[in-house]
This record gives sequence, C-alpha cells and structure tokens, in this order.
Amino acid sequence: MLPGSTSGVVFLRCLLDWAGFLHQSRVQENIQQLKTSTAFKGVLASSQVSHAALTHQLSSTLIDAYLNDYHMCYPFVHEATFRAQYHEIIPRPPQRSWDMLYHAVLALGAWSLNKDQVGLEDYLYRRALTMGQHESVFEAANLTSVQALVLLSNLSQKRNNPNTGWNLLGLAVRTALSLALHRELPHWNISLVDREIRRRVWWVLFIFDSGASTTFGRAILLPDRDSMNVHAVLSIDDEVCIILNLYRDYMNV
Repeated sequence: MLPGSTSGVVFLRCLLDWAGFLHQSRVQENIQQLKTSTAFKGVLASSQVSHAALTHQLSSTLIDAYLNDYHMCYPFVHEATFRAQYHEIIPRPPQRSWDMLYHAVLALGAWSLNKDQVGLEDYLYRRALTMGQHESVFEAANLTSVQALVLLSNLSQKRNNPNTGWNLLGLAVRTALSLALHRELPHWNISLVDREIRRRVWWVLFIFDSGASTTFGRAILLPDRDSMNVHAVLSIDDEVCIILNLYRDYMNV
C-alpha cells in the first residue's frame, strides 16, 4: 500500500508521469511537483526500476484498490480470472473490450484510492471511453464489454455526468440482452463460474438500471418479468464455485 494520503497522491502522480500515462502537456504542468517529490527522486536514483516495472506497479496498485473497495460491493468481475488475464496466464477476451474493462478497473481503482485528487482517474476514465468508441467493441458483443460499460456508467455518475452514465447504461443493457444474460439457458454447456458471472453481471445491471430510472424519472430499459428467467446469484465464495466446477468436470470424465 502507499504511504499516507498526501504522499500517496504524490507517489501516484510520479509513477503516472514516469510511466508515460499522461499526455505530455500534463507532464509539464507538474514538473515542479516532480522535482520536489522525495518519492520521485528515489525512483530516479534506483537503477533497478524500469519503465515496465513502474507501469506494472501502478497498475497493480490500482487493481488492488478496485478489488479492495469497489469490488466488495459489486463483485461482477471475477477476480481470479481478471488477475490471470492481466498477468497473461490465461488468454484475454477480444483486445478492445478487454482494454476497455482494464482501464475502467484502473479508473475506479484511482477513484477509490484518491477520490479524484489527481488527474489519474480522469485520464484512465477517458482512455476507457476511447477504447469503447472503436467499432470492433460492438461488432461482436461479449461479456467483457458489458462489464466495462457498467463500470464506466457507474463511474460517470460518480463524476456527476448522469447523462453519460445513462447512455452507457443503455448500451450495456442492449449488449446484455443480445448475449441473453436475462435467460438461464440451462442446456448451455458452460462452467459454473462462467454461469455465475453471467448472473452477477445481469443482476448488477438490473439494479443499476432500475436505480437510475427511479432517480432520474426515466423509462426502465429492462425486459418485463415474464421475459427473464435467470437465477439469483449464489451466496458462496468464488473459490467454492471453482471447486464445484472442478468436481463437476471430474465426474464427467
């Protein structure tokens, strides 16, 4: 974890500038702060710290912040799977949609850690939106893009941009419906983990859309009850779900 609040903000800014995440104009704006930062001088003094290591350290810090704060309330991004994809232990989903999810997670991590006291969250949020503007994200709908859109929608509302959040939520709903997240599909041979994550994504989307509609007095975009048969989420830890899935695979051998 980073040191105290103020030093944590400075260190994040130092890492951000040094890793090249901000636009060059933003770097110049903070050059005096960088010169006086003890943390930054320490980074420069260490010949063992590379550009890649700093980038990885920053990303890992923000991912941990997201998982320790936001994820505890809305656990619809499977932690073990996301971490394995991040470290490229398992294949990642289509590049643009995963990049959008990745930057959305980092942006919410920055929001959780610093409550937007630095420009880090703003940059990562806009970076994620840029990823979402690529046509390939919507040419073939996938669960990752829905997760990213839901996160960006919620973050937009936290940033006091309700209309942007509403529009992103609408895209998430339509994409989710195209993936039949509102249906249980019992004969579809997918893992218990995948089925559980589909349920979590749908019900979080259901909660957010219902809440936004009530808050802003707008029409609910969700299908009626007769069109939905997806089950409620399981009240078990992810690890238990993985063990059950392994047991099922073993019994089917």
